[in-house]
Amino acid sequence: MDTTDLSHNLIDAQIPSTTNSDSALSLCPLVIVEGFFGTAGALLWGKFEEYMHLDERDEKSGSTARRQVVFASVGPVSSLHDRACELYYAIKGGVVDYGEAHSSANNHKRFGRDRGAGLYPQWSTTHPIHMLGHSIGGSTIIKLQHMLATGFFPDAHPDMILSISSISSPFRGTQLSYILGERLTSAPSVRPLSLGSLFTKVVHVLSYVSPFLPTWLDFHTESRSMSLYETSVLELCGQLWKSDWAESRDATPFDVTFGAAEEREGEGEGRVWGGTWYRSWAAVCTKKSDDGFAHAPILATLLLPPMYICSKLLASFDYTAVKPTPSFIFANETTPRHTSPNEVIITDESTTTVPPSTIPPNIIPHNTTIPISRSQPEKEDPERAALIPRVLGEEYHANDGVVPLFSQWHPLACSATRCTHEETTLGEKSTADDRGGVPEPGRWHVVTLNDAHHLSLVPLWLKSRRQREFWVEVGGWLRSVEAAAAASERDNAGR
Repeated sequence: MDTTDLSHNLIDAQIPSTTNSDSALSLCPLVIVEGFFGTAGALLWGKFEEYMHLDERDEKSGSTARRQVVFASVGPVSSLHDRACELYYAIKGGVVDYGEAHSSANNHKRFGRDRGAGLYPQWSTTHPIHMLGHSIGGSTIIKLQHMLATGFFPDAHPDMILSISSISSPFRGTQLSYILGERLTSAPSVRPLSLGSLFTKVVHVLSYVSPFLPTWLDFHTESRSMSLYETSVLELCGQLWKSDWAESRDATPFDVTFGAAEEREGEGEGRVWGGTWYRSWAAVCTKKSDDGFAHAPILATLLLPPMYICSKLLASFDYTAVKPTPSFIFANETTPRHTSPNEVIITDESTTTVPPSTIPPNIIPHNTTIPISRSQPEKEDPERAALIPRVLGEEYHANDGVVPLFSQWHPLACSATRCTHEETTLGEKSTADDRGGVPEPGRWHVVTLNDAHHLSLVPLWLKSRRQREFWVEVGGWLRSVEAAAAASERDNAGR
């Protein structure tokens, strides 16, 4: 792909069909999902693709093949459910169907726009894709895989997604939602005169005049009839006073609350699948104080004052003020201890916290966990633990200016999923390479990046060393996944 035309041919550009079954697996397309208020696509993300192909294996083999990369346009402020529906039809093609039950419950139209032929209409288990999401984009991909697994889409399967990569995604919620406007005790209600309330008004006004806005500023609000062609000025004023959209359970601000995240986890969302490889990049722009778990933003964030202020507020947030109180305040969650660079901590599923009926049949649970003394006493009465808040580890205070560290790792607690944690520096040899370069499916491979904030890697392309090294590693990771998947396929064929 000619990277000089990146800003034009990556946004909703159809991926060419392939007739070679080997190439369908060896160079699967990469679909990128932007985060909250992300609408610009490659116009903002820049010419990263050339670095994604700087893989030493390609250099040794002399390969000049290039992976197809596209941005899938979804509602930048819509709920995870609506975004996942829009994402599916953006790739597969057809008219967006939000589902009869969901649309009725949330008072909006069932059908959205016609996505035409789609970005990759041959998408299936035999033609899977890689997916990468920034911020809420990562959560959207997890929601999509859950809906693929639960039969929401016809003839779909979670193995249609070969790999999921996330960058600073709020899988388990973020306190920033409450800081900006969600009421601590009655979300999704929004506090008047808060920044969240102001943002809501901006969204309504932009949606109202959307027919005159550039195509890259697309809010996908046609299902809610928010444009001037479908609503009157009087109705707009009413929504500016009290928004039916923003103060509902069907919007991004509510979906990133701790309560909403726990509801999703309770429904089994976020379970790992044996045919998918998972990787998350977690950023931290805070440092621990010498006298305990308290964190404060690093001085470099002063270059971005809003990020510095938000990071400071997140680090000092009182989780017990949220009602209902998040279960992780009381739960016996196993979390990885602090790791030195390139040190790996592995946790596996625990039958004490994962109902057998919710474990995918192609994942074999391992009944071992690593207890972490700093987050949980060695011996504790379960009944007492259910009543008395535990001492939270520093991962609940460390953050990237938008999302706390523990929420960036993966959906579910470490004791309820399968994960490998490492703390490393971009450009260094990963521990995955030390183990033979074969990543394991059905397990989260978590990489923590220190001295990085929510926007350090994406979306704003500055061509920094860290950004270049990041995309080189992404390219290498995708190649490793495809090699592992091809090897597994050959093994299964030989049986």
